[in-house]
Amino acid sequence: MKDINNMRKLEFRAWNGESFEYSDELPSLETFFGRNEYMGYGPQTSFIQQCIGYKDQDGNGIYEGDFVTVDDGKEIYKIEFRGIGFWFVDENDSCWVFADYIYKLKIVGNIFQNQESLKNE
Repeated sequence: MKDINNMRKLEFRAWNGESFEYSDELPSLETFFGRNEYMGYGPQTSFIQQCIGYKDQDGNGIYEGDFVTVDDGKEIYKIEFRGIGFWFVDENDSCWVFADYIYKLKIVGNIFQNQESLKNE
C-alpha cells in the first residue's frame, strides 16, 4: 500500500474573471468564490483547473488550460485533461504525450488571457 504522506499534493486554480485564485483543497465554486451556487459566473469564468504536477523551465506550476512550448518554442500546445490523463493538444486537436520533454516546457499563456496563442504563427 502506498504511503499517502508521499503522494503528490493536488493543486487547483480558478479564473474569477480578472485573475486566478489558487487552492490546494478539493475545489468547489464555494472554495474559490465564497458562494454556494453558480451565481452568474459564465462558463469561461468559473472553470476549475488542476495542476498537472510538473513545473515549467521557470519554476511555474503547469495547469490545464495553459499554453506551453517544448524546448525550441516552434509549436504551441494546450494542456487538457482527456479520458485518463493530461495531454498536449495542438491547433489541429491532435493529442501528444511529451514524457521526454516534460522538463523542457515553458508556459506562454492560458485559455483565459491568451486564447489566440494556440494558433501557431
